Amino acid sequence: MASTSSRTFERRFKLLLSDGFFAAQIPPCFTSNRLAARHRHLAQIWDRIKEGRCAEETSFERYSVARVGHSRRPIAITNPVSYFFLARCIALEWQKLARLMRRSKLSLSFPEIGEPGSRAISITPVKQLNEKRLLRSAGARYLLVSDISQFFPSIYTHAIAWAVEGKQKAKSKAARRDKTLLGNRLDELVRFTQSNQTVGIPIGPDTSHIIAELVGVAVDLELRKRLGFWPKGYRHVDDFCLCFDTENDAAQAYSKLSESLATFELKVNIQKTKIVRVSEFQYDSWVHEFDSFAFSTGKVAQRRDLHRFFDVAFALAQRFDDENVMQYALRRVETEIVKSKNWDVFAAYLMRCMDAYPNTIPTCVMIIDTYNRYWPATSFDPEAWHAFVSNQVALHAPIERHSEVAWLLWLSLRLNLKLRTVAVRMLEQMQSSVCLLLALALEAKGLLQSKLARNRMPRHTMTEDLYGENWLLAYEGAAQGWLKSAVNLVKTDRYFGKLMEQGITFLDLSREPEPVFSFKGVDATPFSTPASVFDSDGDVYDYFTFNESDEDYLGRRTRSDVDADDGEDANEETLDVDDDWSDLL
Repeated sequence: MASTSSRTFERRFKLLLSDGFFAAQIPPCFTSNRLAARHRHLAQIWDRIKEGRCAEETSFERYSVARVGHSRRPIAITNPVSYFFLARCIALEWQKLARLMRRSKLSLSFPEIGEPGSRAISITPVKQLNEKRLLRSAGARYLLVSDISQFFPSIYTHAIAWAVEGKQKAKSKAARRDKTLLGNRLDELVRFTQSNQTVGIPIGPDTSHIIAELVGVAVDLELRKRLGFWPKGYRHVDDFCLCFDTENDAAQAYSKLSESLATFELKVNIQKTKIVRVSEFQYDSWVHEFDSFAFSTGKVAQRRDLHRFFDVAFALAQRFDDENVMQYALRRVETEIVKSKNWDVFAAYLMRCMDAYPNTIPTCVMIIDTYNRYWPATSFDPEAWHAFVSNQVALHAPIERHSEVAWLLWLSLRLNLKLRTVAVRMLEQMQSSVCLLLALALEAKGLLQSKLARNRMPRHTMTEDLYGENWLLAYEGAAQGWLKSAVNLVKTDRYFGKLMEQGITFLDLSREPEPVFSFKGVDATPFSTPASVFDSDGDVYDYFTFNESDEDYLGRRTRSDVDADDGEDANEETLDVDDDWSDLL
């Protein structure tokens, strides 16, 4: 019988492979569950090629995600082979890594092992930070608010070893050559996910949040050493909020924070750094506008309320243009059941949100997909949906707005919308594997007005393509039978050939993502069907189960098709802080 430690390793490893591989901002039809399910078999084969790491240096694909305003976030889709070895190392060494990360009294971003169906890890949700700030600043008069400039993209991979082993030890000549040191192994495994580059770590995979927290805790410890005490306040990933009695104390702490970050080749984000009186710190007052909004249960009154709610939402979004107002508004309206008679108004507002605020497209799509399961979303005006999606794809595709296009294409698959030729021509210009694979899926279902030109796609027929930025297009295009020219390439590759032999794919169009809400069913009059519930004039809230809509720093990526856990122990081992660190705590 497997030991408790081996079972918990299995659980951690499978979670990192299944729930920590694709970033939350990628449509839920992309899944690595099959990779996780076959991890034991793959490990036996791949370790015979080169034990402990991929024999090839790999590159990750960049997937551009919309943020508030016009800013973007470059998400990484890492190569599954190099990611496999990195995830396994972290899972094996979790106890040591967890002890290292537990050393900080400032951190609110310790990565707890998650539950299947969400993310591999979880940290304190962003929405809880206001209360944390309130409680930790009690009695203080000044706040030092700051963050790390370009945290993930600027992490020096050798600093991982400094954080794990201690900088003085890690930089010694003997330690630099010691491949058995955990810090050096993590450094190398991270570099092999990004063409052996030493600057930056991939944004998106849950392994990167663990690596970043190791570095963040090392910065916390350095700050504590330079200050001579643990300051009140917190650090959440790369954001600092530190509390002091005087403005001078806060200014001195800012200097020490800058020095602490420089020790690990990091910098303070000057533009986001300020010292303010606690009493003058402004919270997001607009949140209360949405939290206090009451929707009517009657169909006619609810229709008026929808107009009023979105009028308020758009006005606040324009007023606070640097805040995620519209995203919060959508989270609020997710908790309501819009009656079928009002779906046309609701859907029209969702279209307006997606057009004006592209960062809301994933949330809107999930809402639309949920309602479409009970009351067809295209019932009010099918032509409007066809026109809207095609026009939006044609708008975003030429400028490589990957997240917008990907979620719109996934919506097309869910609603059986046919994309017009103008959108197809724009799609052919894209470099995104995610978008092109979804386009190929639409083509296979007959949902494109014209066929995609394969010769315009990124290169996918050379061996190096499987280890370069186009690995997902090359492998999945071959596995799905859409790119015939890549099939032999994949079958004969020493790593990816084994993935194909095991039937491992990364795109599952049959996956049903967890909806925003689920219908419990009816057991008494006056309702006999879901349609009658949606058509009622009464309060029907109790007939539904609402999915948790809090979105933390990692984003939301829920699943309903979780694999069996093979009898693994769900309980993590108890962590004890080593005596050697007691003087720092």
